[in-house]
Amino acid sequence: MRNYKSLFFVIFFLLTSISLSAEISIKVPAFTLTGIKTDLGIKGLNLDNDSPELYKVLVNGETTLSGVALEKKLQTLPVVFKNSGINKIEIEIGNHKAVANLRVIKGWLSILPPLIAIILALITREVISSLFVGIWFGAFLIYDFNPFIAFLRSLDRFLLDALADPGHASIVIFS
Repeated sequence: MRNYKSLFFVIFFLLTSISLSAEISIKVPAFTLTGIKTDLGIKGLNLDNDSPELYKVLVNGETTLSGVALEKKLQTLPVVFKNSGINKIEIEIGNHKAVANLRVIKGWLSILPPLIAIILALITREVISSLFVGIWFGAFLIYDFNPFIAFLRSLDRFLLDALADPGHASIVIFS
């Protein structure tokens, strides 16, 4: 019976030490644009650590940012993405490593949704439907050029969230 108690304590100690070891994670936005500075949030850092740590940010295997800094200064890291598509981000801080993926869209594509909405509004003289087409096209770009998912996200994420805000709703009603 005594062996089981000591085995239980050893297992308990191992499990708690594994769960208490801090691992870092990357907080990325839903998407970003090429050529624009994007702040990546880092969670799980030891903010009480007063010794500088070596850090490195790799995007698609290529080092984009590196240096030595205190962990409390590494809570956000500014990164500029060069390539569009799904980019793999790897961050190494001291012995810790975290990986995340981020959808990156070409920067010039961001002008198309409002341009489409304005041109359609001028042609059709219908503001509400033109705005919806502009929203749909923006969602089409964000959600990997999938028209069905873009339609659903236009409704549940962008349109309903905008109408829930009283200031936005009054503008739509006025239009």
